[in-house]
Amino acid sequence: MKFEQISASSEPMRARASDQGFSVAGTHRILARLPSSQGHGESVDVVQPQGWPMLHAPELVVLNAPESPAAEAIRSLYSQLSQKALPNGRKTFAVLADAPGRGATFVAANLALSFAQSGYRTALIDANLSKPRLASHFELDPHIHGLSDWLVNLDVRRRQRYGATPYQNLSLLPAGTNGGAELLLNRAMLMIMAELARLFDVVIYDAPDASQASVAMALAGKADQTILVGRQHESKAVTLSKLEKQVIECGGAVAGVVLSKF
Repeated sequence: MKFEQISASSEPMRARASDQGFSVAGTHRILARLPSSQGHGESVDVVQPQGWPMLHAPELVVLNAPESPAAEAIRSLYSQLSQKALPNGRKTFAVLADAPGRGATFVAANLALSFAQSGYRTALIDANLSKPRLASHFELDPHIHGLSDWLVNLDVRRRQRYGATPYQNLSLLPAGTNGGAELLLNRAMLMIMAELARLFDVVIYDAPDASQASVAMALAGKADQTILVGRQHESKAVTLSKLEKQVIECGGAVAGVVLSKF
């Protein structure tokens, strides 16, 4: 398994013993390591930038715990993508976990906030239609129209703007009310993805996990790059190798792996 190298370093990133067999040849790209969830939601006194109100979701560490190790890991991921991917025209990213509960939504939400804070017009899309979580993270009405409604009825898309948030440069499109991950196979998804790429500097998709392989690959194959998310001590190199192969066979590319301790 050989990930597309986007690290600022030209040398392969060597895997640690704790990475459970990642990169035997030293060529897998470990983009970031997220600490355990303990401490993610620590209460801190933070002065938010103008136009950035505080939300209570402990998962949004870039906002609520900006000095935490988790926030630092997200900023490292942001730095690599902004320095290597964006200048090469790669601006749409699918965040795909090898199994449920790995932290893909955590990565997608905080990475989008990092890009927005840095001035990029950023769209965060909840494409995990059967298990949506982004609306709750951002304290939105869970019954608000979103991606699934657009896929069922394009007239809804024409009437509804991409969901502006209170945060400068950040727009959020929740999963919507129709559910059904198979909607991602709808041809309308290609139209929506193309439109997003035209309108925004960066587009981040919280993708279905690999247990929903067909729809996950349909999305990953159309994004410019896919960020794989695995869990240290549980995710296996062979599993991530299989995912990478599937993404490539669908026409996509893998940026690397984020390892969590969630």
